[in-house]
Amino acid sequence: MNKSNINKNLVFLLTGQFVSLIGDKFYALALAYWVLQTTNSAAMMGTVLLFSMIPSVILGFFIGGFIDSHNRKRILIISDILRGVVISLVIIIYYLNALNLSLIIAAQILLSVCSAFYTPTARSVIPMIVKKDNLTKANANSQLIEGIASIIGPALGGLAVATLGYGFVFSFNAISFFVCALFAVFMHLPKFNAGAEAKIKTGIFEGYKYVLHNGMFVSILIMVGIIHFFYGALQIILPLLAIKLGGNGALNIGSLQTAFGLGAIIAASALSVININGKENKFLFLGFAGIALAYLILGSMNKLGISIIAFYTIIFLCFGSFVIFTATCYHSILQKNIDNKMAGRAFAIVGAIGNISIPIAAFIYGLLLDRMQLSDVVIYSSVILFPVLAVLYVFYNKGAKAAASRQRNIAK
Repeated sequence: MNKSNINKNLVFLLTGQFVSLIGDKFYALALAYWVLQTTNSAAMMGTVLLFSMIPSVILGFFIGGFIDSHNRKRILIISDILRGVVISLVIIIYYLNALNLSLIIAAQILLSVCSAFYTPTARSVIPMIVKKDNLTKANANSQLIEGIASIIGPALGGLAVATLGYGFVFSFNAISFFVCALFAVFMHLPKFNAGAEAKIKTGIFEGYKYVLHNGMFVSILIMVGIIHFFYGALQIILPLLAIKLGGNGALNIGSLQTAFGLGAIIAASALSVININGKENKFLFLGFAGIALAYLILGSMNKLGISIIAFYTIIFLCFGSFVIFTATCYHSILQKNIDNKMAGRAFAIVGAIGNISIPIAAFIYGLLLDRMQLSDVVIYSSVILFPVLAVLYVFYNKGAKAAASRQRNIAK
């Protein structure tokens, strides 16, 4: 652990992540344009996105044991190098004029596999390099760079595609992964004790037993699934809402997405400054309640026929803030309470549940919005969220008390 005021290990981790996130945003935007220009099919774009997520979701349920029993720094480095190599191959094929949809899908599958290893490993590394009392601020800083990247990445990526072409954007993404790997090389992580490492089981079910045995963890897993589900629902609601509002639909989409990103930055900045150590559970449930309330207000405004875009940008700014509050807090709670030897398994499970919830939500809300008014769907969603919140709050507190009792018994 770095003893100075500046945690160099955390700086290396977050700086590398920021660079790779910007590269990811560039690549995602360029890929969307390339697929649409090549196939003239939104369905094909959806297919590419599906293959970008499915491998990561499936692997997330099984790879936690591997992460916990191997050198995490090495996993970060190798994952980034492999992602850089995959994009480099895409670049070569592109310049040979041989790039096609099948090769893009193959590349997306490989990138998704690498991300399945990288993301939970990065989450499990943070408690190794940050003191327990500083975990919430560290997670807030992580969310902050994601929020910044989500705003400037697409804007710069669109400009880069328009002026410099696909080759430049693909190359930028490949370089970003290699730079991220280089920052990971500079990190100094505590090493597993050789004897302790040998005792770590890589079996799939040990991680599930560990997590599911604790009611507090189970309630967080359910909450993660619900939060990602309703975040995924917003991806379907947003374009439909933007078209219904006054003015230009495309500009409305941009305004609402920007507001969401700004909300994320504001919340992450606040959490990186204020001290909520020991109060993460309260902010977690307040954020969840805020999402439910924002859904209710959004649906009510649409039901009343309000079409002024400025009002809706405020709601989406709140959405962005509440999502970051919940994400930062549940990451910190898990990192504080889960044995770090099990962290890879825990965060792999959390990531898989979160990732699978988004496409499920997109599918369900797509069906609902074909058959019901947008305002009704959104209002009914909020009506469901409030009682679910109450049940989870009770379940979480019971689990937290049971966990505290176990800790006291162990201490005795």
